[in-house]
Amino acid sequence: MSVARVRANADGLPRAIGLWSRAGRPVLRLSAGTGAGATVGSTVTITAPDGSTSSYTVTSRTTATTADAAQAVAGAASGELLLVVAAGTGSWTVVTAV
Repeated sequence: MSVARVRANADGLPRAIGLWSRAGRPVLRLSAGTGAGATVGSTVTITAPDGSTSSYTVTSRTTATTADAAQAVAGAASGELLLVVAAGTGSWTVVTAV
């Protein structure tokens, strides 16, 4: 999947569908339909705007409040990719991949 770079909201989560980087850690916001396929053990390959690609293996998937999702983004380890998907008002699906 090819993604565009986006900015973050005040809550620390990506403002729109796309790729955002926090302290060099990639965060990808997906639509609900696209994010449904990111299950534990699956591979996510992203193509950055510069054409480079990176592949990650999904290690966890959880539902979180906006505050908890933002905390997960802020505390992501170096080398982790976080996928966030809006799951309703104040609720997010957070997927971690390495």
